[in-house]
Amino acid sequence: LAFENMQQTEMKLLELKLKSVSQQEENDLLKYLMEKAQNISSIEQMQLFAIIEQRLLEREIDLVRQELEITERKAVQLEQAFENSDETIKFHLESLKLKCDILRKHIITCSQRLDEVNKQNLIRLANESQILKNRNQQEESNIEV
Repeated sequence: LAFENMQQTEMKLLELKLKSVSQQEENDLLKYLMEKAQNISSIEQMQLFAIIEQRLLEREIDLVRQELEITERKAVQLEQAFENSDETIKFHLESLKLKCDILRKHIITCSQRLDEVNKQNLIRLANESQILKNRNQQEESNIEV
């Protein structure tokens, strides 16, 4: 019983630590944004927002993976502790397994979104760079005339 209580406490501490780290990362990101928002070009702004979007998705993936790991551990512990138990426990175990499946799908979806965002940002950056290059060439040709 003491061992089970220790494991439950350890799980709760891990969950709290996960939430704390997440909140600190979010605070750091907001501070960084406030500092960078001063006097930046459109390309820098686009890059900054691309980085922010990428970091947010990466963080979401990490958080969901950690939640998945915690949920899988809970499921394994329940399964081992209550192999020959009543239907209520089996129902809770199945709901944990379902949650694990949902979290895995969430990770896949976020990873796909991250890939798509990265592709779109590369295209936008290339387009913006080309526009800037064309504008500079046009300004140079106007100066020469």
